[in-house]
Amino acid sequence: MWPPVPEEATEARFPRAELSTSSLFALGLLPAPALGMAPYASYRWPTLSVAIEARALFTLDNAWVVNGLRSRAELVMAVPSACGYGGRWFACGSLGIGELHAATDGDVPVETVRPWLVAIGARAGFDLVFLSRLALRTSLEANLVIGKPEVWINHVRQWEASSLGFTLSAGLVFPVGSSFL
Repeated sequence: MWPPVPEEATEARFPRAELSTSSLFALGLLPAPALGMAPYASYRWPTLSVAIEARALFTLDNAWVVNGLRSRAELVMAVPSACGYGGRWFACGSLGIGELHAATDGDVPVETVRPWLVAIGARAGFDLVFLSRLALRTSLEANLVIGKPEVWINHVRQWEASSLGFTLSAGLVFPVGSSFL
């Protein structure tokens, strides 16, 4: 198996809690490309884990212009997930539920219709372990969006969530002991 699994990652160190924080880049979940962050906590066994993640995504500045007005959107989500592991590779299923908020720099009415975004996700990624207890985790997630918010600006629909969204993430994972206790 490559890369080799260090001795420290054997079953003797499981189950354990893990804490993480990741940087995010998302497409399709907001009206424009978005950056964000996602802290999460998980409980991990050798081949599976359960986790809860909090995501905050923000559209990039000047990426979304409507009728000459700079517009922006934010999405805050809770994302529970379950993952399976094979060496350093992992695959996860997730359910994301979050609220979208939009605004413009102008004095025009902005309304988020059905602000709740609901997405079913499939994620695959890789852990690169270094310093024996710290890992760099990268992943790509595809989301089927079933709860689709809309943004109306000046009484005209300007955006509706697409049916498919993607999130790329990279962050650090810290194991915090052999158990929660």
